[in-house]
Amino acid sequence: MSEKFINIGNKNFTNVDKIKNIIAADADKVRRFLKKHNLDRSSMKVTDATGEREVRSMLLLDDDSVTLSSVSSVALSKRASAYMETEDNEE
Repeated sequence: MSEKFINIGNKNFTNVDKIKNIIAADADKVRRFLKKHNLDRSSMKVTDATGEREVRSMLLLDDDSVTLSSVSSVALSKRASAYMETEDNEE
């Protein structure tokens, strides 16, 4: 199985197979989530891929890390689905 990456915004990519959840988010929701899990943006488990833009989604990865993205959750889910469909067609 080859690794497939999706663009999560601002020339940042993540492995589509590592994504557990894509959550629609705004700054307040992110702040509450990070506080609840005793994290902050400077934590090693948090990757900020927003490029100082507005947070539009959070990706929860299988290693319990969090990625913040400026791309909407709808757009990210479409990108991930497109990769999953191409993988299914290759088999």
